[in-house]
Amino acid sequence: PGWTGSLEYTLGMCLSINYQWYCSAVVEYWYGLQVSGGSPGDVAVNWFYDPIRWAPMTGHQPAVGETVGIFVCEGDCRNNSNGSLSPLKERSNVVLIKFPSGAGTTYRF
Repeated sequence: PGWTGSLEYTLGMCLSINYQWYCSAVVEYWYGLQVSGGSPGDVAVNWFYDPIRWAPMTGHQPAVGETVGIFVCEGDCRNNSNGSLSPLKERSNVVLIKFPSGAGTTYRF
């Protein structure tokens, strides 16, 4: 609510669960939207909450210091498996980071 126009990009995360990597782009950013997705401590409830779309990532809360991958893709990549809402079909490299602490902290990408 409150945002109009097309999506600029979708933010994604990769998680290693039981020694298997899973990735999905889920947090959509419209042009001009600078903050979305909630705090780092809320990934399990704000990012991967639906088991139909995101199992086995559903409910996984990365621990502080856990290695995760972060990436962006052009346009709307959430629930868009055929790529029709991402005309350029571009994705950044996946950057591996140690998951931060700081519930309530805003991280800008």
